[in-house]
Amino acid sequence: DNEWKTRYETQVELNKQLERQVNILRDKVELIRGNPADKLFIVRTFDKMPV
Repeated sequence: DNEWKTRYETQVELNKQLERQVNILRDKVELIRGNPADKLFIVRTFDKMPV
């Protein structure tokens, strides 16, 4: 019974991390769509973003 609880909590934690990464990627996509001219700026922004 305890094993399932641990598994569940691990999965919830993983889901949170994945969700955060999805949001970061979504932001990056918005950046690219919003300003394709300034490619260098976008690359620099990526480097600063934590994943």
